[in-house]
Amino acid sequence: AYGTGKRAIDFVIPSIIALTIFQGALMGMGRAIAGEKREGSLTRVFLTPTSNATIIIGTLLFYTIFEMFRSSFLILVSMLFFNIKIEGSLLAIGVVVFIYGGVSTAMGMIVSSMVRTEQQFIAVAMLFSMPTMFLSGALFPVQAMPHALQVLAQLLPVTYAGDALR
Repeated sequence: AYGTGKRAIDFVIPSIIALTIFQGALMGMGRAIAGEKREGSLTRVFLTPTSNATIIIGTLLFYTIFEMFRSSFLILVSMLFFNIKIEGSLLAIGVVVFIYGGVSTAMGMIVSSMVRTEQQFIAVAMLFSMPTMFLSGALFPVQAMPHALQVLAQLLPVTYAGDALR
């Protein structure tokens, strides 16, 4: 990756893991909330005596932990099949994945709260996820992009998560 002495796969895999977490959290959380809206089960959940904050935090925590398991599996597979070596602390990677998974899940919840149906959610989520895929540095370095796209890339959480996992 541009004279660092690392293989290209060492550059790409951490960013793809970050992109997978983002896509999984955004789409998983959003489709679940949009589906619950459609079925009416979300309304029933909010009518229970449990506080709304508890329901929202519990849902966010569940999907964040789910993303931690998914990313752990992806890291293990990348270590076994692609000989990716972890140079940093596993605890630091866990903290990065937990915070990033929480942010991505919260983004999915925010987007799903703006729409009424699953089809609307998918359309709106694609407005976020497709540009993110190309601007985040997952496929090629952000430094190789034109300056205007570099500025956009600096607004994306996937860019920072990929750098942190690298």
